[in-house]
Parts: sequence; C-alpha cells; structure tokens
Amino acid sequence: MRKKQVVSDGGGGELDGGLVRFIPRSRNKIEVPRRTRSASTSPSAWALSPGRSLPCSSPAPLAVAPVPKSPASSGKLTKREPKVGGGGGVSSVLNYFRQKKVSPIVEEEYNRYRVAYNTLLQWRFANARADSSMAAVKQVAQKKLFNGWVRISLAKSLLMEKRSLIQKLKHELKLYQIISSEIKLLNEWSKIEPKNVEAVGRVVRKLSAVSVCLPLVHNAEGDTMSVYDAVSTAVEVMDNVRAMILDMHLQVEKTCYLLTELSVMLKQQKQFFEELEKRVTLVASLEAQEKSLRAHHFQLVNEINAIET
Repeated sequence: MRKKQVVSDGGGGELDGGLVRFIPRSRNKIEVPRRTRSASTSPSAWALSPGRSLPCSSPAPLAVAPVPKSPASSGKLTKREPKVGGGGGVSSVLNYFRQKKVSPIVEEEYNRYRVAYNTLLQWRFANARADSSMAAVKQVAQKKLFNGWVRISLAKSLLMEKRSLIQKLKHELKLYQIISSEIKLLNEWSKIEPKNVEAVGRVVRKLSAVSVCLPLVHNAEGDTMSVYDAVSTAVEVMDNVRAMILDMHLQVEKTCYLLTELSVMLKQQKQFFEELEKRVTLVASLEAQEKSLRAHHFQLVNEINAIET
C-alpha cells in the first residue's frame, strides 16, 4: 500500500509536494522550510516526532495567496482525508505526527496579515458606505438645487411680467393725464364746430363776392391805394370779428360757469325740498299723535276727578 504524503507549511495550507505562499508584513522575505519525501521511503519515529522540525532543502519564494488556511483547518482536512486499505488508524496517527509545528515568526506574520486584511476590508466597506451616502447626499443636493433654480426662474419671469404691466399702466396714466385736459376742449369743440364752419363759410362767400366784383377784364386797372385800403379795412374787420369772438367766448364761459352753478344749486334745492317734504310728513304725524295724547290725557283727568268726587 502506498501512503499519500501530506506536507504542511507554516501558514496551515496543504499541498502534495506543493507550496503555500504568503505575503509577510515586512519587506524581507521569510523562508519557510519545506521537505519532500518520496512515497517509497518510510520515516522513522525520531523524524515523526511532533517537536522535530523537518530540514529545509531549498528556500521557497513567497507570493500572494488569496486566502490562507489556518493550521487547525489543515489538520481537520488531513484527518478527514479518506484512506485506502486496512491500516486506516495507523496512517491517521502517522499523518498527525507528520504535521510539523508552525514557527512563531510565521504564525505572527500570518496573524498580522489577517489583521491587516480584515482592517483593509473594514476600510473598504466604510469607504464604500461613505461613498454611497455621499452620492445620495449629492443627488439630493442637486435635486434641491435644480428645484431652487426652477423656482427662481419662475419668480424672475413673474417679476418681469409684473414690471412690464406696471410700466404699461404708468404710460397709460401719463397719457390720460396729458389728454384729460384736452378732452373737455375737444368735447366742447364738437358742439361749436358747426357754428364755426358756418361762420367761416360766410366769410369765404363774402370775400369771394367782393373779389368777383373787381373789374379785372378789358384792360381794366385798379387803384392800388384803394385796393390796399379795402384789404386793410377787411383785415380790420376780421380782427374786430376775432376780438368779438374772444369776448363772446369769455362771456360764454362765464355763462356756462353760472349755468353749472345754477344746476348745482337746483340739485341742492331739490334735495332740500325732499328733506322738507319728509319733515312735513313727520310733523303731521307728530301733530296727530300729540292730539291723540292730549285727548287721552283729558280723559284720564276727567276719570280721576270723577273718582275723587
């Protein structure tokens, strides 16, 4: 029966004639002793003692192992390895004694490596959690910033609309203030315009009639001085007419003002008459009530006198 040799190194890994590689914390490489034995030669009792370390044949370079195994797990795997043949108990005992004792330096380096690996995992987890939280916070902040920008833009648009509306109203008020003083004159002009047109037409007809009467045919000649005098007299007449119109306009304004005052006084008199009518009706009702009260008083006095007598 051929025995299967199990070689265990300081990290607790198991390989048939292979190597288990670790990364020490320090930069100096630590040489782990290993021994390969042929399956034909049988080890002696002195060599199989648990306190005896196997001699190293050649130093093995160390490399990165993904996840190292502990010596306890390697022992369990060695014990649970199925055996072929009749000497199962003896082979398990021999395999137990073949496990070499791990050196304290390698065990310490393994512990340091495990602590560093766990710390690295913790830091990675913390960094990932912080990154996720920061990403969530950033997303919320960006959303709030976008909503704020949208609200600010809406507020700006509303403000611009209100400003334009206020400016339009200001322009309308200015236009109304400018035109309001002229509207009255325009309304009055609509009333005076027919008379003015008629007067101008009369003047034009008279001037045309006077000009037609001038002898301007058959080499007729006119006295310039007489023409000048006639035109000057016509101009004087026009000036007099203008002055009369202005005087009449002033008189018309005064009469219009008086008429407005009279209309106001008439309205007030109407109001006073209405109040007087109300008071008269009230006085009549009070007079009737007074008469009834006097009659009732006389009746009571007579009854009292009758009772006393």
